[in-house]
Amino acid sequence: MLRLSSFTILSFIACSRTWIPALTWKPMRTDRCPICGSESAEVLQLHFNAKMNLPTEVTLRHCASDNLLFVASGDQNSYDEYYESLANDSYHSELAGGDLHSPIAKLQRDQLARLLDGFFSQLQKVLDFGCGEGWLLMELASEFPSSIFRGFGPSPGAPIGSLKAQTLGLKNLTISDQKPGDAPYDLIIASHMVEHLLNFDLLHSWNSLLAENGLLYIEVPNSLQYATHERREFLYYFDRIHVNHFTPSRWCGSWQRMGSVMLDILNTSFPIAMAVNTQH
Repeated sequence: MLRLSSFTILSFIACSRTWIPALTWKPMRTDRCPICGSESAEVLQLHFNAKMNLPTEVTLRHCASDNLLFVASGDQNSYDEYYESLANDSYHSELAGGDLHSPIAKLQRDQLARLLDGFFSQLQKVLDFGCGEGWLLMELASEFPSSIFRGFGPSPGAPIGSLKAQTLGLKNLTISDQKPGDAPYDLIIASHMVEHLLNFDLLHSWNSLLAENGLLYIEVPNSLQYATHERREFLYYFDRIHVNHFTPSRWCGSWQRMGSVMLDILNTSFPIAMAVNTQH
């Protein structure tokens, strides 16, 4: 039987506006902060076994301006190749126990609905960018049948999710590994994706896909709460996959520099399954 613990996430909701590109982000990480370009201080050095083209020598650095801890090595193309090669959505599957509904996804759905407060009372067009197998989308599409939901994920998880959606008879949900082309969207969801993002230029793309006054919802782990929650495995928080570690206080200002208006921020604990020790 899986043993349950919990972890704390930050949820951000932002409103689109005219994009103001304060920085041109580079596809390869350096010692400078990936958000503001400021100098940073070395915090931790890690060594990993070879895996595809991911870095084996990893340095975590801290930017005081954004209070951001980040991995200072690796390039976006190598990480894209890695994520395209595997379905990395196991924690939903573990808790679902063979069911087509994930308890975590239900919690995410309920939190999002409360945060948006009546948003789905009329038809909305929603994109989940980096949706994995589409667990959250399946809950949203089931709960709000009058809205249209699209899921994009580059990994093998996308066709798995598409098959599940068909099994559930969700005609208002489409999940694909092809980049979305039917913009604009009233809401874009990025759930547990931005902590894996090396190149923040993707935020430009999200802004261009949003309708006027469209909303962007982001979920990331709250790094200030790492010490209060039991780790699932060795180096669960600090590895070469989680390349950004956010805090709520400075994220609001950073997001405004990226070109959006922050509307709200939540801090929520979700259950997780305690997994077998593995090295990423």
